Amino acid sequence: MSDEPSNPAPTPSGTGPRDDPSGAGAMPTGGAVHWLPGSGNTFGVVVAVIAVGGLVVLAGPSLPSAGGLAALTSAAFVALAGWVVLVRPRVGLRQRAQRGAEVPVDLVLRGMVSAVSIPLAAVTSVDVRQTLVVHAGDRLWHSTALGRSRRELTRGKRRPGDTAAGFVVRTGPWGSLNAPDAQRPGGAPAPSVAEVVLGRIERARQDAAVHRVPSGPVARSWAWLEIAALVLLGVVSGVLFAV
Repeated sequence: MSDEPSNPAPTPSGTGPRDDPSGAGAMPTGGAVHWLPGSGNTFGVVVAVIAVGGLVVLAGPSLPSAGGLAALTSAAFVALAGWVVLVRPRVGLRQRAQRGAEVPVDLVLRGMVSAVSIPLAAVTSVDVRQTLVVHAGDRLWHSTALGRSRRELTRGKRRPGDTAAGFVVRTGPWGSLNAPDAQRPGGAPAPSVAEVVLGRIERARQDAAVHRVPSGPVARSWAWLEIAALVLLGVVSGVLFAV
């Protein structure tokens, strides 16, 4: 189910995202993606397990009838849909071998049915509102892999470098947060998942600048396997229920 976008050669700016129909693309040496922590993964797994378990129990007595098979395919559809919506979205950093070191080159936003690879050199700002928002070039890119609740956004815990909309990545009095156990002066609580991820992205941007990683176009790839599976299960379920 891999759909990591490629890191294409630079093209003139303003051409928009470049599609990679293969879903993977030819990768330069060492194009591994390091996935960062996200929110909602546990909840998504629980939803998928409950969907499968509950519908299988209900369908069990009627197997192998059309109704039982319809319930099973529906269970598979619900489980896959739950995984696609709640678990699949992730944020990652693509690294490439350069002069004997792994250098971050792209910020990867994996969505429900596609993934977007944004060159770190093109990223101008990143913050977390209800979703992760990345400003690159003249566009905003969103990811549901990370977010803050309305309560978190409005309860007034703002510090230097924060905004009313969310935590904006800046090098502040605590430096660049790049580890889950990073501590602040004065015994303040450890940073949230959002702050940890934003700190790692900021550190990756700095590393990319130090190594003079060139910019390039945004690349998009599609999760054709997941798309095909959802369509197939939906059609089969509909046909079986109609029988």
